[in-house]
Amino acid sequence: MGAVRYGGGLVLFLVVFGVFGDNGVVYLVGLLGVPVASGILNGLRIIPFRLAVLGCLAVVLLDVVLDETRVEDVVFFVVLAVVMVGLAWIARWLTGWAVRRDAGLVPGRRR
Repeated sequence: MGAVRYGGGLVLFLVVFGVFGDNGVVYLVGLLGVPVASGILNGLRIIPFRLAVLGCLAVVLLDVVLDETRVEDVVFFVVLAVVMVGLAWIARWLTGWAVRRDAGLVPGRRR
């Protein structure tokens, strides 16, 4: 059920991104918020990591479609995809670490 909600929220965001993509706030939320939120949801085991990756790649793909100079910016979009997936992985790792620490599975927990 979490994957369905994630997919619906992502589709809604992609529509907003497509309409208001020129707005800097929407653009930053797309490039930073989607990978972080996806990684957190994966770290909480709500969605699988492949959906987090697909969400990041969907934002990059929409950015490619909306860009006027696609051919000149290919390297930028490849690096952007790698960075977004990397952010999702870092958010996943940190969330998993925090959950394990809260469950008492990581040594050094303070009470």
